[in-house]
Order: sequence, then C-alpha cells, then structure tokens
Amino acid sequence: MLFRSVCFAEDTLFSSFSISDFTVAPFARALFRIGKMELSAQAEEVNGGHRTGDYRLSAQLQMYDFIIAATSEAISPDLIFYHNNEYYKWDLAGDSFRKTKRQQIKAEYSFDRPLNSKGHLKSLDIFATSSLISDNVWFSSSMLPVQGDENALLTQAQASTSLQFGWFNIRLQEMLQYSNND
Repeated sequence: MLFRSVCFAEDTLFSSFSISDFTVAPFARALFRIGKMELSAQAEEVNGGHRTGDYRLSAQLQMYDFIIAATSEAISPDLIFYHNNEYYKWDLAGDSFRKTKRQQIKAEYSFDRPLNSKGHLKSLDIFATSSLISDNVWFSSSMLPVQGDENALLTQAQASTSLQFGWFNIRLQEMLQYSNND
C-alpha cells in the first residue's frame, strides 16, 4: 500500500470538490493498457483529521476519443462551509453531519483537428454525467448549515465546439442540467 499527502482536488475526471487540509491517506491505483484501450481504477481513504473515513472509489475506461468513468465517494461537508460561516461553530458540532455520498457515471467524447487540417470544425467536446447524491449539506435561508436526508438525481450535459472561417473563430457551448430534487 502506498501513502501520500492527499488534497482531494480535481485529480480525476469526475471529482468536483476540493479540500484544503492535508492528511496522510492510503490509496491504490491500477492501470491497464491493451492497444488503444486504457482502463484505470483507484481507491483512496482519509485516515486523519476531521475527514477521517472519507473515501473515493473510481474507474475509467478510455478508448480513442471516448471516456467512460464511474465513481463512488463519501465526503465530509465541504470546507467552504467550515471556513466561510462565522455564525456556526463547526468544531463544537461534533459528528452532527453525516458524510455526503455520491455515485456518478460520466461519458465523454473529445475531438481535436490538427492545426494544419482543412475544414471549419476545429474541435468538439461532449459530455454527460448522472449523479445520485445523498445527505447533501447547504446553507439555509438563515445562513446556518443544514443536511438533507433525501436523495437527488443530478443529470448534466455539455457540448462545445470551435469553428473557424478564415480569420474568424467562434466557440459555441451549450449546457443543460436537471435535478429531481431542488
């Protein structure tokens, strides 16, 4: 087992949270390559500080310009709540908040044309992701943190393209998001 200082930053395709405290956390990673296909899997867990027990399991399959990724994680409330709310004493709250859990699957396609190639289409990026989130934490209207006990399904999609017509360049982007629980 390997050890490293970990800052759950955007070091994987599907992570969208970060923490600013550092702690020693064991992790394991495997990477397999077969021709143009690459499969990677990673597991990590935090063993110290107020994030003890946070974990992330992830897998990613990449073939040519296609990527499919999946993750399952449980994390303590984000530190933005911890550092930006003067009215709530997180250190006195003890273990009053459960870990936020998220299961996510993501599909992505990316295409970039070489610089000297002919044609108007220069790049195309498309991704779609679906996440099941439970025990989410947010600020209420009274600016105190609250934790929900309901599950939410969050689906997001994005498409962007870059076009070139002579000296004129244009970048188009469309984003959609749907949640079954506001």
